[in-house]
Amino acid sequence: MARPRDTRIDDRVVAAWRALADELPYDDITMEAVAERARVGKPSLYRRYPNKARLAFAASIQQSVPVTAVDTGSLRNDLLEHVAALARSLDLTPRSAWADQLATAIADHDFAGVLSRFDEQPLQTVLGSWDRALARGEVKATVDARTALNDLAGTLIFHVLVRHLDADTTYRTLLVDRFLHGVCAE
Repeated sequence: MARPRDTRIDDRVVAAWRALADELPYDDITMEAVAERARVGKPSLYRRYPNKARLAFAASIQQSVPVTAVDTGSLRNDLLEHVAALARSLDLTPRSAWADQLATAIADHDFAGVLSRFDEQPLQTVLGSWDRALARGEVKATVDARTALNDLAGTLIFHVLVRHLDADTTYRTLLVDRFLHGVCAE
């Protein structure tokens, strides 16, 4: 029987990645440097993250997940918090890292599945806000929450990563308000 995965190693690897990302350009970070900084063997590192794109993605997604569930009492305010967290994660990860991750996802079906699995935790957090809004009668019961929220995140990601535009407070507020216009109950 295999022994359980040691989450402390995952934490050390992600911390090592972040420290190196603060010191070096993305292209200069090597998996060997991450293993050395994290004080883990390369086989252990590669079992968890078979390439740099997967590790960079894991570190950036962790930054976008709120530590505690957001519950402001309104979907609008909850979404403003969630969208701000996603915008921060987009800003904290070097653009070349995002490019590497997206290119890897396009070329590698397995990695695209990894992206979906990592995305599930932040999506579940936001779905909690949606479920509370549904219970309060704020949103249409006929709207598929998962699809709608992925559309919201995708719009922000496209705005920042593809169009190279800023996701400042004004933009995030307009984005959330436009989104709510389509999903709110009459």
